[in-house]
Amino acid sequence: MLDKPDAKDLLEALAAFLANDVVPELHGRKRFHALVAANVARILARESELGPSVQEREIVRLSRLLGREPDGAAASAEERMALETALGRELVSRIDAGEADEGPWRDEVYAYLRETVADKLRIDNPRML
Repeated sequence: MLDKPDAKDLLEALAAFLANDVVPELHGRKRFHALVAANVARILARESELGPSVQEREIVRLSRLLGREPDGAAASAEERMALETALGRELVSRIDAGEADEGPWRDEVYAYLRETVADKLRIDNPRML
């Protein structure tokens, strides 16, 4: 286990420093870029905290939507990313083939999309929820 402060704590401290100490001293383009940098640090902090669980939920949702048992065997980050990508491509192919145009699976796809977008917003911009 890593000691404190961890990546999340460090990124939150960086974001606070930028927003509270740097941004008020700047104007114009530099101020805008400092605000963007503070926001990036906040996003990265949330991603370091929430990312693994968001990815796991995404894999479970995709697996169930596609009629598969969730695969708990994907242990490494690379394996999880490859599995998520493969499942996502299968979903896109099925949507492209018209399988979600009507019927009960369409409703399941919409429910999947709502949950997935909410998870992404929890990291990218929780105020939008």
